[in-house]
Parts: sequence; structure tokens; C-alpha cells
Amino acid sequence: MRGPTIENMKMNRILLLPWLLFAFVGASPNSEMPSEMKPMPPMGESAEKQPESAELKTEHFRFLYDPRRMSDGRVKEAAREAVVSFKEVAALFPEVRYTEPITIRLDARFRGATGYATPGGVSGKGKRDAIGIRYEDLPTLGLTPGFLFRHELAHLFAGRWEKDRPDPTLSGAALGEGIADLVAGGRNRLGLPLSFAKYLQQQDAWAPPLRLFLFPRSGRPPINGKGPLEYEEIFQWRIARYVEPSLFLEYVRSRIGWKKMRQFYIDYTRASQTKQPADNIRTVIRRHTGLLPEELFAQWQAAIDQAPEEREDNRQRWLSERAYAGVQWYEFLILRKLIPEADRPGIDAQFRALHAEIAARRLDAAEKALAAVLERVKRVSDGAATQNIVRAPLRRGESVGVG
Repeated sequence: MRGPTIENMKMNRILLLPWLLFAFVGASPNSEMPSEMKPMPPMGESAEKQPESAELKTEHFRFLYDPRRMSDGRVKEAAREAVVSFKEVAALFPEVRYTEPITIRLDARFRGATGYATPGGVSGKGKRDAIGIRYEDLPTLGLTPGFLFRHELAHLFAGRWEKDRPDPTLSGAALGEGIADLVAGGRNRLGLPLSFAKYLQQQDAWAPPLRLFLFPRSGRPPINGKGPLEYEEIFQWRIARYVEPSLFLEYVRSRIGWKKMRQFYIDYTRASQTKQPADNIRTVIRRHTGLLPEELFAQWQAAIDQAPEEREDNRQRWLSERAYAGVQWYEFLILRKLIPEADRPGIDAQFRALHAEIAARRLDAAEKALAAVLERVKRVSDGAATQNIVRAPLRRGESVGVG
């Protein structure tokens, strides 16, 4: 790879929302930031430092890629997935019209996520919205193309449906990643049934809804706190930022329908950005559902309690979430300079094998593979720390993606 290393490349300026910080973007235990910021590309991506690019154009997209890193066949495969995803997502947002093609960088370079979306391009000032994808890294990262394209496109479409806002805005607050995962059909399109919420509660991986949704946090990933970065921190952050919000929006959709749920989402996002978000969010929930938050969440809990077990399906969903949290933890440790270069190929191979086991529903093998790779990452990072390799928190102006 030419130019600065991924770990040392700096980000450009911040734009309109963190799809890069917490793509997620859910609750941050370490720091607060405005719930709406300008989007910027994740770590390593730079408008000024892109390689020479070939391009492929379709009706709605302009795909950019380095032909030295991607074959024509892989590019065409990605384009087919993106075109199908566009049709499905566009059908949910009939009022949004794209007159300019969306630029998709298929070989974007960053750590900590698989993709990002930015209105107005990387600089935020262009006519074309932009998406960055680590397409060739998907086997290691564990996401399917269909899920990833739908997730990132949902961010762009959801940022353009508010007619009274002059500029597109990425969806923020506690439901920002939830809407994208909802549109994409859950992690790797495995669905968002009530039974999965039940399974998460049985695994003690559930935040109280009143706290999570009435008091939305910034969504910054817990990567710059004091002390070692633990895997469970990243996993719980992902549940609070992506999974539980998407399950909540799916429940709201089941009660009031997709169109009304979209307006609920818009009003919720605006309320969350006020000086008294809890009071205003309470008003939004009551206006759209006819219930107080306590009543709505109690009814949601009752529906969850009555859901069937579907144990093996939910075990697959659970392992898929655990595995992706493991990849993010690993890459955040790389950014802290706690995973030596020599160890990375072997760990990457373990993650590829893990994701293959999950996809094939060999879940006993997947559990063993997950435990093994997490143990290796911890052992390597702990060893690096004890050898006086200095941890490197992100510098001012840098960011990570989380899509």
C-alpha cells in the first residue's frame, strides 16, 4: 500500500454525524459529543490520498477502485449487489430522488468498521453522496455484501427524506444505526424477530429501554478510555448502538407501520438533539404510539416474553454479533498499536474461518473458533503492552468508522 500506514493517516475534517464514530454510534461510556456532527470518513480514508482509480458506472452509482487491488470480476460482483440493494432501499423511500450517481469507493482504507456513508462526498461539499466499502476484506470482517450495501444506502436515504431540511443529514441519536440495520434486515440479513430480543435478555446483553432511548448518548465507541480496551466493552456498545435500536424500531414498525414509523424516527431524532431530550422524546413517543414510554416498553417486553425460543436461529444471530464485535475490538487494538504486524495474518485467517463456520451454521465449531481467536487477540495485545509498546489513542482529528 502506498503512502502513510493506516494507523498513521489522519482524517479530514468532521462533517455531519458520526458514521465513523460509532457508526454506530450508540452509547459512549467514556465521553459525550453532540448527537449530530458532520460525517467524516473513517480512519485511513482521505480525499487527498486516494490511489489512482479505475471506475465502473451504472445508473445510480459510480464505483471507484484500484485495479491492482480488485479484479474486474470482483468489481462487477459488487456492482450487482449494490444495484439490487439500491432498488430495495429506494422502494422504502419513494420521496427520495437521486439525480446524481452515488460514488462508492470499493477499496476504501480504514480500520474499525466495514463501510461508511457521507452526504456530499468525503468533503461534504460535492454533489454526489459517497460510500466507502472494504469489499475485499469482507471474508475477514464477516459481513455479507447485501447487508452492507443496504445498511450504508439506508443511511443516505434516511438522511434525505426530511423535506424541510436544506442539506442531507445522517441519522443520529440512539436510533441512527438502528434504522440502517432495520432496512438491511438485521446483521447479515438474519432478521430482527422478537425472539432475538428474548435471547439477548437471556444472555444478559440488554440495556433498559427507558435509559437507552430516553437518555441517548453520543455513540462514540469506547476506544480512548483509560486502561485496557476489553472485548466485552465493544460488544455491549454494539448491542446498545445497533442491535437493540433496530429491534425497537422493528417493534414500532409492527405497531404503526413503516410510513408512520419513519416520521416517528425523524421526530425522535430531532427531540434527541434538544436541550431537554428526555422530556421531548417522551412527547414524541406518546404522540406517535398513544402510549407513555413506560407503557410502550412494558408492552414491548410482554411481546418479547411471549416470543418463541428459536434457539438455533438466535444462536447464529448472537454468534454473528459476537464475531463482528471481536473484529472491531481487534482493529481498535491495531489502532492502539497493540497488535504487531507479524501476528495479523494469522489472526485474520482465524476470523475468516470463524465467519465461515457461522455462515454454514456449524455453531458448536463457531463457538470454539470465537473463543480461540478472542483468546489469541488478548494474549497478543497483552504481550505487546507488557513489552512497553506504547498505546496510541486516536489523535485530534482522527476517527474510526463503524458501519
